[in-house]
Amino acid sequence: MPSSQPLISLIIPAYNEAERLPAFLKDCRAYLEKQFPGRWEILVVDDGSRDATFERAAALLGKHSVLRLPANAGKGAAVRAGMLHAKGDLCLFADADGATAIAEEAKLRAAIRAGADIAIGSRAVQQGKRKFLVPGGRAKVSPSSHEPVWKVRAHRHFMGRAFSLLIKKLVGLEFEDTQCGFKMFKRAVVAGLFTDLQTTRFAFDVEVLVRAQNLNLQVEEVGVNWSEKAGSKVNLMTDSVHMFFETLAIRRALSHRRQKVLK
Repeated sequence: MPSSQPLISLIIPAYNEAERLPAFLKDCRAYLEKQFPGRWEILVVDDGSRDATFERAAALLGKHSVLRLPANAGKGAAVRAGMLHAKGDLCLFADADGATAIAEEAKLRAAIRAGADIAIGSRAVQQGKRKFLVPGGRAKVSPSSHEPVWKVRAHRHFMGRAFSLLIKKLVGLEFEDTQCGFKMFKRAVVAGLFTDLQTTRFAFDVEVLVRAQNLNLQVEEVGVNWSEKAGSKVNLMTDSVHMFFETLAIRRALSHRRQKVLK
């Protein structure tokens, strides 16, 4: 683990990811050392896993680089813990399955260098290309592609697009993809977005972006390569229902704040 003040912190929330996480960690470690020699950190947040996630991450990174939540609290809670613990000038969170290759961070970093406070990976920007996978299909995506490519099962894509429309209707966010697990933040904005984050599960991205909007932060949506991986912990039916109710709670909180401002 590099000892210098990190230029970038990579936060990886992980729940029962003992099988998928090690390969991604090895890729991330090699890439970050090449791009930011001695000036990076990886923080794995073990969200109450019941498998060997903690042990395998600690074996690769050292125990000091793995935060262990005492019980499963949700992806939002895990990302919040990692963000508030991070020390890098840039704070990136990425999903443990490696659906977005770590090299795609360069696209987000470029957006922040151009003036954005937050850069969010997207699987729905106009210049991207979508390729539907057959059931059980596998695909590799080149991280150097100029036009982002998304490889996904059709039903997952259409449910994602439906959720995006719901988000626009309920809370007024105009992004095409709020849920891609690949987002980068300037360190200066992290505390204001994550300290009091209330949404602890999969809709936490929505609350973060609503908070960013309320703070007048500049958010850039950036197309990134993304390839669906086997072994997802997301249940498209039950978790979609939970995300709907979480979004309603975010809407109610947003309405309450607006009413207080008007009084």
